Amino acid sequence: MEWARFSKEAAFITRQAMVKYIYGVPIAVYRTVEGLKAYIAICPHKYHVICVRELVNGRYIMCQGHGELFKSTTGEPEGKFTRESLRPVELKVENGTVYVARPSDDVLKWAKRISGVDG
Repeated sequence: MEWARFSKEAAFITRQAMVKYIYGVPIAVYRTVEGLKAYIAICPHKYHVICVRELVNGRYIMCQGHGELFKSTTGEPEGKFTRESLRPVELKVENGTVYVARPSDDVLKWAKRISGVDG
């Protein structure tokens, strides 16, 4: 599996996130009550890039495009606008550094197509 350095683990404050383009797509890493979680930072409803850096009520990722809330621990939507979950990204922490795994080719192709990134 291919891994990319994301950030130092100490940079993540509880209930906050960091979004970076890695592998050509936006990936968000959140520090939730259950630990670090990573997702492709694209809403599956209207394909807005999700760049909100703070969890709503400490538990939800909000799409600023239309207000859908996703559970930070699972990526599941509240269901107001979509029933599709955020796409998770595998992560690991080694020696205080957070790494994210390269998503599958299908997920990368989907994310690049809907976010307007060539490749």
